[in-house]
Amino acid sequence: MSKSARPFPKLQDTLADGRLANVFFRRDQLRRLQESLLQHKDALLDGIVKDSGNSLSEAFAELYMTLSAVKLYHDELDPQEQLAAEYRIAKGRDAADAREGIGIVLLVPQKHTFVYSVLVPLAAAIAAGNCVVIVLEQTLLSLPPIISDILRDSLDRDVYETVQARPKDVEANCIQVIQTGDTDAEAARMLLSPSMSLVIAIVDRTADLEEAARTLVDARMKFGGRSTYAPDVILVNEFVKQDFLNAAVRHSIIYMTEENGSLFDKQNRLSGGESKIGSGRTDQSSIRTITSGANSSILDIADRNTLPSLGKVSQRSLYVHGVSSLDDAVEVANDLSGETLLAVYSFGDLPSCKYLLQFTSAYAGFANLIPTGLLVGPAAANDHPLTISPRYPSSLFSAPRPRFTEKTALSLELSKILDSRQTGPAVEAALLKKVEVEDRAPTKTHVSSDSLQCRGHAPHPEASNPPPGEVVNNLKRQELVRDHAKRSAATVAILTYGYPSCNMPLTPVHFFSHGSTMMLGEESESADYWKKCGDEALAHGLKGVVVMGAHWAAHSDAIEVATNPTPKKSPVAYVHPSKYKDYELNPDLATAERCVSLLRDVGFNANPNPSFDWIHDTYLILIRMFPNGCPPTTIVSMNPRYDPHYHMRVGLALRPLRAEGYLLIGSGGAVHNLYRNVWDPMILCGDNFAQPTPPGPWALEFRQSVEDVMRRGGGPRLRRAVTRLMKHPLFRDAHATDDHFMSMCFAAGAAGTAEDEGAPGEFGAEDWELTNMCNSQYTIGTWKGYAVKAAA
Repeated sequence: MSKSARPFPKLQDTLADGRLANVFFRRDQLRRLQESLLQHKDALLDGIVKDSGNSLSEAFAELYMTLSAVKLYHDELDPQEQLAAEYRIAKGRDAADAREGIGIVLLVPQKHTFVYSVLVPLAAAIAAGNCVVIVLEQTLLSLPPIISDILRDSLDRDVYETVQARPKDVEANCIQVIQTGDTDAEAARMLLSPSMSLVIAIVDRTADLEEAARTLVDARMKFGGRSTYAPDVILVNEFVKQDFLNAAVRHSIIYMTEENGSLFDKQNRLSGGESKIGSGRTDQSSIRTITSGANSSILDIADRNTLPSLGKVSQRSLYVHGVSSLDDAVEVANDLSGETLLAVYSFGDLPSCKYLLQFTSAYAGFANLIPTGLLVGPAAANDHPLTISPRYPSSLFSAPRPRFTEKTALSLELSKILDSRQTGPAVEAALLKKVEVEDRAPTKTHVSSDSLQCRGHAPHPEASNPPPGEVVNNLKRQELVRDHAKRSAATVAILTYGYPSCNMPLTPVHFFSHGSTMMLGEESESADYWKKCGDEALAHGLKGVVVMGAHWAAHSDAIEVATNPTPKKSPVAYVHPSKYKDYELNPDLATAERCVSLLRDVGFNANPNPSFDWIHDTYLILIRMFPNGCPPTTIVSMNPRYDPHYHMRVGLALRPLRAEGYLLIGSGGAVHNLYRNVWDPMILCGDNFAQPTPPGPWALEFRQSVEDVMRRGGGPRLRRAVTRLMKHPLFRDAHATDDHFMSMCFAAGAAGTAEDEGAPGEFGAEDWELTNMCNSQYTIGTWKGYAVKAAA
């Protein structure tokens, strides 16, 4: 492009003379801008009220935030600091944080809070040393000519330009600021505000409902309901939804009786032009109007399938939908948009808020608050940290230009290495010693009950008495408890697995909660379901069973597969030996060797164990499923570090066996905390199903999250969701130790590839034992097959 054809030649000449690199010049431009804004205060307030329909207090809030931002940019330009930074190299010091302006900032502003949206990025750009081009469309609105007058009175004419349309061709030294969310915009440098991305609020049952309702109603109703950060959908735990709606109605009355809004808004309301309810985009039968006023409404969305059709809300309508648990809320929020959410607001106790914000995909998250300043201005630029005020840090409009003169310690060491023709053994050993990393903590075995209590696993005060001696002894013999404070995530050398396409339908995957030992001796809904699953497997030509239980972990940092040809059965407390003594076990040694090979092929340290005797966590299930004879069975151990991702990958590695007719089973527990069980009825009366009191709220809540995760079916989402549950704020209440959860991770891996998307999740049965032990039974997939997605 020739110099004569370059866009914005006046601004390019300004950049060439270097005046914007002068801190005094930039400070003076911002000072004059601030003075002009104050002089035009009344005109700006009148224009905001007229154009937007906002109240006078909302207009003043917008102007005050604008003035505060301009003052901040002005005060950040400290001449003494900048002079010292300029001469660092001359004084023998590094200037690693040196920056300079990019050149020209092209601004395409949004209409919402127009004054802030134009003037704040303009001031930030000038503070960083840039010229500015502003796209001010020719309209009948009042504010564009007022802002033009302010800029003309305050800024040098060759520092900024206004244009009526966004130019197509710009220079390489130009960064574009697109606040309108224009997805068609393309530029090498761009700050794109995802203004059409959704904002979701989640209200948990632990929330202060009055405060949550007040905060959310204010955020949705203020500034005409047009704020980019106003909540588009509010997900409320179904147990408190009615109370939340009642509180929201009380706090919305002041807005229901207001009759403000711009002329455009009023015409739209009369014609139904902007209303999602009257537009035909939603199923009216799925929406219940809780209350409505002249220009506001609160609506209850009954049908979850209606939520995606709501899209980005730009009116005073509060959409509420019920969810059953924290994990249900996470899944709904992430499913609502195919892209990252603009923001998530969580309301509840802080552990619940942490969980919600950690696992919802959003550019920003807030716990128990919505800063009022967030409602003013455009959405923060993609992939840049959100700052509430000012929305645009001046650093966004500058580029790093580090300068160095000091030698680092590493540079000096490298110079010594390269200057010497041969590094001596002693020097080499000393250098290599410096780069060693800390080794992993060793695994631990045979932990005493005293040390368990030291780690915070003492019996809960709600428990009537500690577990019976037989159970405790069995735990000490068979289970490895790792050091929670020092455990680290196990890794697998090879992270990719092959999933060969199969001609026959994949077998389903089961996660069974085996419960207490008495589940073998007493009849239950779970026992009936296990029998049903076994009958289906035999009817479809089952080839064998591969199972991971909860009572066997390897004695080293490895995974083991049972290869004992004549295994014994460990005794089962509280069950007559006739229930299991004569049941003949059927170890599948050939498949065991195959499992070892499959695991080693993908990088696991896997070994056969020829001496392992079977425990009730596996053969209890087999007796119930196959009472007439044990099918060929392979048992896989846990790893003693109890890393959920490790065990998920074990299931992933063994998944190809499903295509050959093998049934993969995880045997553990949905809620399994021996220290919080009520043991008296079982010990004194032999009644494991007695419920003298309802289960604890912690048990019910975690059990619901497990159901919401498992019933969504198979695929990569299942792997992510199951491993996520170990971060649940109530996980440690539900599982005092991790062993009974690892088999769920194993099952999730076995049903967790892209081919498993579409595999249904069945909630088969459930029994509660010992008041607080929840035995939920799940199946992913069916013997009849299902619509699967081809592996990539």
